[in-house]
Amino acid sequence: MLLALAAAAVLNVGFKYTAAEGLSLSLQGIPIVQGSWFQYYAPGWTKGYYSSIYNPQTVTREADGSTVVVFRSGDGKVSGRHVYRPDQTGVTVDYEFAWHSEEPAMVELAAGMLWAPALTHGSIRIDGGEGRSLGKREFQGSGFERRTFGPTGSEFRFWAPVGEVVASSPQKSWVCFDGRGYNQSWAQNKDLFWFGSTGVPVAKDNPAKLSLRWSLTPGQARTASKDRVEIATEPREIEVAREVGKPLPLVPRPKYYEPRDGVLDLGQYPLIRVPQGDLQLGTEFTQTLYARWEPERPSRRGQQTVIEVVREDLKLPAGAYSIEVGPSGAKVRGQDDAGLIQAMRTLAKIAVPYEGRIGLPYCRIDDWPRLEWRGVHLFVGPQALDFHRMLVTRALAPLGFNKIVLQCERSDWLSTPGIQTSMTMPRRLLKAEFDYLRTRGIEPIPLIQSFGHMEWLFANGQNRELAFNPDVLYSVDPRKPATRHLLSALWDEAIELLEPTTIHFGLDEVDMRGWPEDPALVTELWGIQLPFLAEIAKRHGVHMMLWGDKGLAPGEAIDAALGDTPQDAAARRRAIPSNAMIADWHYKDD
Repeated sequence: MLLALAAAAVLNVGFKYTAAEGLSLSLQGIPIVQGSWFQYYAPGWTKGYYSSIYNPQTVTREADGSTVVVFRSGDGKVSGRHVYRPDQTGVTVDYEFAWHSEEPAMVELAAGMLWAPALTHGSIRIDGGEGRSLGKREFQGSGFERRTFGPTGSEFRFWAPVGEVVASSPQKSWVCFDGRGYNQSWAQNKDLFWFGSTGVPVAKDNPAKLSLRWSLTPGQARTASKDRVEIATEPREIEVAREVGKPLPLVPRPKYYEPRDGVLDLGQYPLIRVPQGDLQLGTEFTQTLYARWEPERPSRRGQQTVIEVVREDLKLPAGAYSIEVGPSGAKVRGQDDAGLIQAMRTLAKIAVPYEGRIGLPYCRIDDWPRLEWRGVHLFVGPQALDFHRMLVTRALAPLGFNKIVLQCERSDWLSTPGIQTSMTMPRRLLKAEFDYLRTRGIEPIPLIQSFGHMEWLFANGQNRELAFNPDVLYSVDPRKPATRHLLSALWDEAIELLEPTTIHFGLDEVDMRGWPEDPALVTELWGIQLPFLAEIAKRHGVHMMLWGDKGLAPGEAIDAALGDTPQDAAARRRAIPSNAMIADWHYKDD
């Protein structure tokens, strides 16, 4: 045991690779590289083909200690193999990116996201030349070119108090830029330097190959007198710090809120009196409360705080509620079930620390929803149920969401055998999630893509005969009887299992990949598929829902207007049943 510990002590470099998150490297416990990824895209970023963040990879540890990452896209266009060979001073990586299509494509490789605080007090040299200061600065514009620390090169050498970090390669296409404050999701609220290679060309049967060596040396090796190192940290500015004991701002903001002097001691076991058969109301209160606070000891012997819950006509809109907290207890009144549920969540949200315990500040609150339909769009996966339970309890339920569109085609459906991957959610867990959401007052709406975005159906080489383009496995062909047969069986199974009142067919970006530039053809097949899907909804007596981008011509919305021409967009809208719900999606927030 002592020998094992001693051997471990000399290993200064920590290495890990996980699918989706990528590479992690540490130096004597200090994180240096915090992730990596790659993506295939069309020149000019006109479309994306594959991203390692959103698509599965197979990661295996070999007998020689190397880690091998293998990936392949569902449409067969993308494949590759990366080999990581860690040792005591770093890791050597060999990348191979293959492309199996005549379409032009390029690769962006983010080989390592460097943790800026560990390096900020240091310097960088690129191929022997001095790079720009690593200190934080402000940048104008959204491009990354202004953010680079110097030209492209083959050797990047960082010196910092924590040690020396070297990234070296036979290729000269590498670049490093400052990601702090950058307008990309990977950079938000993070202090990172982006290191990698952009615009790597790939061609059919001519894979791109790159090699990279990460070498990490502790600072003590260069300066033996140092027994401490400094990590550059920067406090996040807070405009106004909240006074301890004051309630957080209520979100959504109630129509009427009157704070009053005093706090009701909640105690450990408050007595919640609810209408007959409405025990879930007490659960809504306690789940919301104890997601934020730990249960405390009883505050007073022989005395219980009373929360009175009643349903009555408040002469207010549906979903309305009224809360009043005072010395004698709390009274909650709700216009209907939805109002009572949200009232109990709100009551828990106003809780504050009070003399070492939990208290409810004296107040009067009246509120009702501004919108009848308040939903989010989520995805399934093998760990989704536990995560969604936490998300609902901590955020979605307290915020008043009452719908969840759950994209669930990646489940182990009996009607689609052979398509299971590491992203598949078991049917029993999917059913459990739908049941759970209903107990929380949230309507679950299943979304199964039923025209485009069908990579899930073609996983593992399955169902290729249903594809509109067998060389680009993206859309099904509505003209094929086998397509209609499979989708009918799938929706029959999903509706029987999940018992929804509304179903979502997807139908966004149906011709994004593998189609000719032929809007009239898209409109023709849209006119075949929409009545077929509408009949499924009608046969089961459920409402129909779909995305609306293919029915909006450019200029008819701020973005996501993919209807090609005003005439085609109008023809596609006419094919949508009048009772269908059209959901808009947009990226711009204006």
